[in-house]
Amino acid sequence: MWRSPLSIFGGSGAATVTFTEDAYVGDLYTYLGSPSSPVEVTITANDADVAYIAISNAFAGGSTFQFTAINNGRFIGVGGAGGVGGNDYGATGSKGFFGSSGGPAIESANFNINIDIDDGFLFGGGGGGGGGSFNDLGASGTPGGGGGGGIGWGNAAGGAAGSPTGSPVATAGTAGGQTAAGTGGAGGTSGTNDGGDGGGWGLAGVNGQFANPQQTVFGNTQGAGGAGGDSGPAFYPTAGAVATFNGSSSEATLRTENRIKGETDGRIIIPDRTVWGFHLGVGHPSYSYGWDFNITADGILTKIHPSGDTHYTDSWYVGNDITASEYEVRVVADTEGGTWDTNPGAAGTWFPLSVGRLWYLTTAASPAFASSIFEIRRTDETLAAASGHLTAQVEYEP
Repeated sequence: MWRSPLSIFGGSGAATVTFTEDAYVGDLYTYLGSPSSPVEVTITANDADVAYIAISNAFAGGSTFQFTAINNGRFIGVGGAGGVGGNDYGATGSKGFFGSSGGPAIESANFNINIDIDDGFLFGGGGGGGGGSFNDLGASGTPGGGGGGGIGWGNAAGGAAGSPTGSPVATAGTAGGQTAAGTGGAGGTSGTNDGGDGGGWGLAGVNGQFANPQQTVFGNTQGAGGAGGDSGPAFYPTAGAVATFNGSSSEATLRTENRIKGETDGRIIIPDRTVWGFHLGVGHPSYSYGWDFNITADGILTKIHPSGDTHYTDSWYVGNDITASEYEVRVVADTEGGTWDTNPGAAGTWFPLSVGRLWYLTTAASPAFASSIFEIRRTDETLAAASGHLTAQVEYEP
């Protein structure tokens, strides 16, 4: 790394840093020596990987930020760790654990930034793969394999295999790094409860496999594979900041050239959540429970419940206003269990979010259950950017 002299510490001026070797930055204000006055910051990645740059409000107002990648230099995020495989308790066990989310390449609070990657790249970290499920074999079972670490800075740890042992023994996922994502570990039952692979740049980790999805019904946590960790954004505005691409190429062109991987206005998040219902007595009215992917400017996930809907502003999209038609949503073909009474169409099919999409079940007195892994992807990508479990469960008490 070569760094120019900084004349700003304690005063005003310009901070110019050129990286010619791989480096992790973290808090940029601290990295630059905590300048007390407005500063013009120029960061260049010259044939090097520069990982996770965070711009906080500690910078003085009026500070400016230019990021440039040349000679195939890259600004990159940290990869997410793989999820742990489901544990084997004998005749019972646990589901696979979800992978961790990938990290942003650059994030900023209130400061807008400029980016020129005409000769470089801007990549969010890949999410960790989900852990494979415990597999119920009747009187015994086998543990799940660990998920692989996502691609990104350093080593994104692979998830541990489920415990204690299996026949054959399950294995841990491998770590992800700057050149490749990790691979999911083998489950104790070959090909049915392996851990998911880590995600590529700006992509979610692969979901863990599961052999007995029906065993998640009514509180039984056996049989569900862990969801892959969500993708890391290329640029993440934590308080409304905007990234402007000021090279000769537009963002659309840069995406076509695979120079941008991940979001540049926010991040996609699908949490693990359940909507519960309790019906008392005979002849209970029929009610609906489920999940609605709203296409408001903020991309809000709404929980549908007869007592009143709940709007979660922390999912499915967090950040600046979006164009919802640039995204698609689906339930994966291998659902955990139960049946959604209302849905846009067949499982495994991607549905454009040019309109809101809703999954719910409707029931009166009888118990009902539906649980699936949901995924969202960009329309210019073939793989998911986020995944998570959404469940609707209704219990009946006579």
